[in-house]
Amino acid sequence: QLRRAEKVNHYFEWGNSDTYIKRYIRMHNTMFKMKKMKKFMLKDVDLCELKQNMKDHMQVLIVSVNNKDVSGCVILLFEKKAYYVYAASNELGRSYYSSNVMIWNLIKRLHDIGVNELDLLGVDPHKNWGGYHFKKGIGGQLVKFVGEWEHSSTNFIKVLMNTLFFLRK
Repeated sequence: QLRRAEKVNHYFEWGNSDTYIKRYIRMHNTMFKMKKMKKFMLKDVDLCELKQNMKDHMQVLIVSVNNKDVSGCVILLFEKKAYYVYAASNELGRSYYSSNVMIWNLIKRLHDIGVNELDLLGVDPHKNWGGYHFKKGIGGQLVKFVGEWEHSSTNFIKVLMNTLFFLRK
């Protein structure tokens, strides 16, 4: 799919201007209407408040083809780690496999700014099979135990808490 996507002339824009946010929200809501998942739709204020609180730690990547937005994602950056918070593709983006080339471009951008870990966050495989299938296909490392201890100051606490959590079952 990445090879097919690379045959299309994708154009990438990166930043956190209000214009990028509005373009992303338009794409996001179009995708969730198409999937009949309207409860996941965003309002401008949702991302504008996030930007206000996160400043330059929130970035938007917009992908277009022939001046038409086709895919996009919202990333949160913290030191050497990035979180893939939102992502969307419309029908045209899906037909061009634009999400694949978007992720590849994102990984290169993050590498260039010194980020060495991209957390794709979880997704429900039953309620959002497409998102699950896409993330599973990227091939990252699966994290089975999630909790505030995952980001603790020492590896000992992380291992201890995960072990206790596992034994509790």
